[in-house]
Amino acid sequence: MSLKQRDLPDVEMIGWQDTLQADNKGLMPHLHGDAYAVCFMRRCTNSWDAEGKQYSLEPNDIYITWPHELHGGTQERMLKSEIF
Repeated sequence: MSLKQRDLPDVEMIGWQDTLQADNKGLMPHLHGDAYAVCFMRRCTNSWDAEGKQYSLEPNDIYITWPHELHGGTQERMLKSEIF
């Protein structure tokens, strides 16, 4: 059942990522169209970029991007992390 059918019409997606070891792919710059991105960094020591400004994220940080805001990782690899 989609989130829109569960009385959450404004929530486009809910996700979880658990990177148990460093990933050589990194997180390429991307955007989410008309949606906000709200991420809870349960385990994270990555650096992120949003529209050219860098942020150093640590465990228990919350990271929010605006609609149409270009963002992604600053490193060539994604370090061990768990993100909701």
